[in-house]
Amino acid sequence: QSLTWSNEYKQKRSESAAMKAELEEARQQHAGVLAQASMWEDRAQKLQDELKLKSELATMWRRSAEKGVAAGGGGPEAEAAAITWKIEAEKAASEAARWRLLAAKSEEATAVKGEEVLRLRSQAEGLRLRVQSQSELQTHQAADAQPRAEIDEALQSLQDDLHAKKDEANQLRAKVARLEQALHQML
Repeated sequence: QSLTWSNEYKQKRSESAAMKAELEEARQQHAGVLAQASMWEDRAQKLQDELKLKSELATMWRRSAEKGVAAGGGGPEAEAAAITWKIEAEKAASEAARWRLLAAKSEEATAVKGEEVLRLRSQAEGLRLRVQSQSELQTHQAADAQPRAEIDEALQSLQDDLHAKKDEANQLRAKVARLEQALHQML
């Protein structure tokens, strides 16, 4: 039984170590996902700022083109520049939307990893409690085994004494029988 306990304890320790390693890996992945989400949010913010700037520049070029057309000069070039800036602003807007979507996906992944971390923590805590209870049980069994060994030793000693007394009684019976036989022969 001690060998079984030892094997079970080793197995539980290895399971606990594996769960701790999984927990640490999940923590590292979680930190990586958080860093990536932060980077994506920063990138989306920069693209939003760029979009705002390009929109303002496109508006400025359009107004400049309108003034130029009204004044009679630089019309097509100014209008082409305004359209170019407007296209750039729309590209920046779509890029910002794409980065916002990636940031949202990253937040979802972070939430999933957070749940995974909580699950692994609870499993690790459960394993820790199981290992602790097994350790306490093993301690109690060892404490119980010592008196049992003493009782077994005392019982064996009593059985040996009983056998010795039985042998002695048999010898005395044989002696009494011989004495009785010798007494009958004399009489």
